[in-house]
Amino acid sequence: MRVIGIETSAGTGSVALLVDGALADERFFTKGLRHGKELIPTIDAVVKQHDLQPEDIDLFAVSQGPGSYTGIRVGITCAKTLAYALGKGVVGVPSLDVLAHNAPASATKVYAAIDAKRKRVYFCAYRRKGGRLVRDTDYAAVPLDKATSVIEPGGLVIGDAVGLYADDFAARGGILADANLWLPRASVVAILGAEKLLTSGAADPFALAPIYLHRPEAEEVWERKEKMNYEL
Repeated sequence: MRVIGIETSAGTGSVALLVDGALADERFFTKGLRHGKELIPTIDAVVKQHDLQPEDIDLFAVSQGPGSYTGIRVGITCAKTLAYALGKGVVGVPSLDVLAHNAPASATKVYAAIDAKRKRVYFCAYRRKGGRLVRDTDYAAVPLDKATSVIEPGGLVIGDAVGLYADDFAARGGILADANLWLPRASVVAILGAEKLLTSGAADPFALAPIYLHRPEAEEVWERKEKMNYEL
C-alpha cells in the first residue's frame, strides 16, 4: 500500500510517502506557514521521484489539528480533494497523536502540548500500554495550569509549548523533550493513517473535518472589540 502523509498543522509542514509500511520519502516545507504554496508541488515532486502517478497512491493521510487554523484547512482540503478526484481513501489523524508518537519507546507517560496562545495549550496525555501509546485524556485546549496539573513526575512533555513554558512543566517533574522532537511529521501521519485505515476504514471525504478545539484568535479579538463598541 502506498500512503501519502500530509502534515500542515505546525509552522513547518511536510509530506511523506510510505510504501508497504516503509518510509520511502519525507520532505519539509520552508518554515513560515507556506503550506498553501508548497503542498501540491511537494506532493507532485515526491510522487514523480519514485516513478509513480497520482492514481498509484492508495491512501491520503492528513493531520487534522489542532494547530495552525490556516495550515489545517489547507492540508485537509488538499487531502479530501485528491482522494475524491482519484477515487482513493482518506483518513484524518489528530495532530496531538502525531506529536506524541515522536516520543522514544522508553517513554511510558507522554504529554503532547502545543502552544494555543495566551498561556493556553492544546493538550493530551498518553501512556504506553503493550508497547503502544493510548490516550489518557481527551484532546483539549486548556489553560497552562490545568495542563501542568495532569503531569506526573518522569513523564515526557513534548511539543512547541515546552519552549515557552519549560519552567512550568519542569516544576511538576516533567521531563522536557528535545526541540528536535517538537515538530509533528508527515511520516508519522502516514504510519498512523495506514494503521487507522486497517482498524477503522477510510473517512468520508465530505465529512472529514478539522479538529480546532477553539475559535481562531482573530475571531475572539474581533468579538471582544465588537462587545466594547456596543457597550460604549
